[in-house]
Amino acid sequence: MTRAAIYARQSVTDDELIDVQVAKCEALAAAKDFDVVEVYRDNNVSGYKARDEGTAFSRMLDDARAGRFDVVVVRKLDRLGRSLAALESFAAARVAVVTIDENIDLTTVNGRLIANLLT
Repeated sequence: MTRAAIYARQSVTDDELIDVQVAKCEALAAAKDFDVVEVYRDNNVSGYKARDEGTAFSRMLDDARAGRFDVVVVRKLDRLGRSLAALESFAAARVAVVTIDENIDLTTVNGRLIANLLT
């Protein structure tokens, strides 16, 4: 079974918006038969700024490098950040990314092709 992490980020403090993101990601994970091993939440964290130690993103990236999960599920790519650095970090850790809004699934050949075209 594919082990998944869920990541939700919101630039403003709003627990409800984070909860909606998590619920949508959980539904997608269930539909794909992913085993969700961790949910990471960053509330009031900008996508334009580096996410240093102390953020859920930093912990998630450390866990990805440690091999705790195979795929990260996010509502859309910009939740990970506003640059390619985040995608490259997950690729280096051999962790795929699956999005809901853009319907990108880097666990598939077509998904990787689309991501390459977008980047």
